[in-house]
Amino acid sequence: MKEREIFRKEAYVYYMGQLISDARRSEKMTQSELAERVGTNKTYISRIEKGIKVIFPLREHHFGV
Repeated sequence: MKEREIFRKEAYVYYMGQLISDARRSEKMTQSELAERVGTNKTYISRIEKGIKVIFPLREHHFGV
């Protein structure tokens, strides 16, 4: 992978994690509550919010390419 493409994907994953975290907090919901609602566990939600876990396949159209 090209260095730029890797950076773009990492930035996208981080950004999506921040969006999820912000939405969860605006609803005054804990990570555990969100995990229960979507059928997963708190650790998975935490990893998504930290930008560690890819939550879905990334496609070029997500980057406006």
